[in-house]
Amino acid sequence: MTGTKSDTWRIIGIITVALTVVMLYGLAMALFSMTMVGLGKIASISIVIAFATGIPMSSKWHRLTLCRYKAINFLCHVVAATAMSAAIILSTNYFLRNEELTRSETAPVERIYTETRYHRKRISRKVYTRGEPYKVYFMEVRLPDDTLKNLQISLQSYNRLKAQKTRTTILKMTPGALGMTIVRHSWN
Repeated sequence: MTGTKSDTWRIIGIITVALTVVMLYGLAMALFSMTMVGLGKIASISIVIAFATGIPMSSKWHRLTLCRYKAINFLCHVVAATAMSAAIILSTNYFLRNEELTRSETAPVERIYTETRYHRKRISRKVYTRGEPYKVYFMEVRLPDDTLKNLQISLQSYNRLKAQKTRTTILKMTPGALGMTIVRHSWN
């Protein structure tokens, strides 16, 4: 099975696009966890942008997919463009925020909880299984606009909150460049 040079470059292109899309979704998820905005709002804006650019751009995907069905190329574009749009929107909001307008607010902690997660354990060259368990600590805080937000915290913060009778925490609220507030725990 010998491939041509163009097949090699096409496979490299597919791998590059796939890794880029996964990284963009990861970036969007990380920034979304720090932003006061509904998932539906970000998803709908990103999907609308992806669909709006889908028809003119889906023909470009033929070089990568070698698929004659326009629907498949359109779907590839929608998946990739949704990731790109969400990452661009949330990155613009986060990285162009105005730090001078940061304010600290005391927020009530509704509950603290843990999640058990597992490391991956390598058995052999291609075989992995569930490894040792570990705990991740979270707090659910009520924000000033009466929404609940889950924030990951350290073990020390978890123990400190567990010992308090009235649980409150200080949050740093920074307005983002696109009007979505960025919430960070102050760790003090």
